[in-house]
Amino acid sequence: MRKSFALLLIGLTVLPPAIQGQKILGSDVNGIRYVTPIGGSDLGAQINAAAGGCTTGSQCQIVVVPGAQTSFSTGIVYVANESITCPVSNGIDNTNGSDDFSRLTYTGSGTAVMMGAGNGRFVGCDLLLGSSAIEGIHIGSHSNFVYDAGIRGGSVGTSLIHINGTPFASEDNHIQNTRLSDFVGNGIYIENANDTHLTSITAYGKAGNTTGTSLLVDSNGTGIVINNFVGGNSGLHGLWVRHNLGGLYPTFGFVTNFEADLANSDGILFDGSLGSANIDWTLVNSWSAGSGGTGIHISGGSGITITGGSIIRNNALDGILIDGGSEINTVITGNQIIGNNSLNTTNGSGIRITGHPNAVNIVGNVISNYNEAATGHQKYALLTQSDVEGLVFSNNLCSVNDTGCSNTSTVVTSKLTYSGTSTLI
Repeated sequence: MRKSFALLLIGLTVLPPAIQGQKILGSDVNGIRYVTPIGGSDLGAQINAAAGGCTTGSQCQIVVVPGAQTSFSTGIVYVANESITCPVSNGIDNTNGSDDFSRLTYTGSGTAVMMGAGNGRFVGCDLLLGSSAIEGIHIGSHSNFVYDAGIRGGSVGTSLIHINGTPFASEDNHIQNTRLSDFVGNGIYIENANDTHLTSITAYGKAGNTTGTSLLVDSNGTGIVINNFVGGNSGLHGLWVRHNLGGLYPTFGFVTNFEADLANSDGILFDGSLGSANIDWTLVNSWSAGSGGTGIHISGGSGITITGGSIIRNNALDGILIDGGSEINTVITGNQIIGNNSLNTTNGSGIRITGHPNAVNIVGNVISNYNEAATGHQKYALLTQSDVEGLVFSNNLCSVNDTGCSNTSTVVTSKLTYSGTSTLI
């Protein structure tokens, strides 16, 4: 009985054409179009041809059949409601020239995958970009989903994923369970986009690079929700928020469990181009460590909160530097800021303030060289080098700093609230 039942199942199964040995471009089986590389054919062109046969307004499901590593130069251009699924093969690889996991290699000089029609899905595919590529995946519309994908490679001018539409035309897009690696440009670049969700992302730049950024957010990038983003070997910055393109500011960032590790410059940078704009970004339980600059550098932007057990440790310069002069309402509460200023600079501290900002609240943090005393040389837990229009420094543990707990001598006494801070270990 068991053997007969197995034979019956086999008899009822419809196998994809490529598995049956048929080399058919864009074969349609039960509404699913199977695409497999054909000698002398460009896979991008094959996928576009298959999608061209889909019924407008209906789901368009395309499956790339398992096969050898394939190069293509024709960019894949999505139609509305298109889903492309590949056999999952991706993994992190940020070494030089290794890329064994990649199945699709884009050799063109533009965009490998253009998701510009809405409701697209890119699932399980591993994409390697050549040095001439401008973008790996461009998302310029709404309700797109990149899931369990791998994108890697490119050059300094390449963005592995670029989310950008006419103001607010790019909305409700999701990048989830995806690995970005071996980049020297941008891992993810967001501009002119609303309500973007980044969930469970690993982004490792090419080992030793000095130019990459794990996540770059520019003008009109609003409502960005980030959960569990691990960035390493970023090159330049782990997270860079700026306003370089004019128009609206990049507002409302909801960031939980973000890791900026081993950036060559500042781990996290809120750029001076933000000025005093109320951007309202909150970092919770996040991490900035091992950078060649400052852990978190606030050079512009108001309404920035760092909280929820975030760890800023072992950075070459200050743990947190506030130096733009026009920021308003910076809140730093409930974090560990430990063992920074590993270069042992003259004034490098746990938190340093210059430029005369407005309303800084520093409450309930551990700011110390303990237990990083072998490498950490924070001179003070808090050092001010300008006045502050309202400074609260309260209930912080600031023992084991090289010089002392705090030096706020530049702040007018009437603008300072200082209480409940302990220097005991």
